[in-house]
Amino acid sequence: MGFYAAYLLSWAAIGRSLGLGAVFLAGIAVAAAQAVWHYTLIRDRSREGCFRAFRENHWVGCAVFAGATELARRSPETPATLRERVTSKGGTTYAALTALNEAGVNTAFIAALKAAQDRARELGDEFGR
Repeated sequence: MGFYAAYLLSWAAIGRSLGLGAVFLAGIAVAAAQAVWHYTLIRDRSREGCFRAFRENHWVGCAVFAGATELARRSPETPATLRERVTSKGGTTYAALTALNEAGVNTAFIAALKAAQDRARELGDEFGR
């Protein structure tokens, strides 16, 4: 549980220092509630409880991501500007994003989403939905 606390407190401190606000912190609070729930699953060290907590752990990250996403949705700033505020130039994330952009991944990703959307429309028309 100490690692959950360290993880969530670190994210909360970073978010506050960057001025991410109440929406982001709400995501952290939801993740903290999930960590408490995980504790109820693992406190007796049963195999089933520990395995269930392991399987459901992705929801902690999802809650943090949802808070960040909602913050981005409500912000008057562009997603690129928000990303620049939290990405260190010369850091690992910056290097990875630069490599992805240079490789044209953004264009390919948009094309993939459009193809999926077009196919979903076709299937909807085909099956009358």
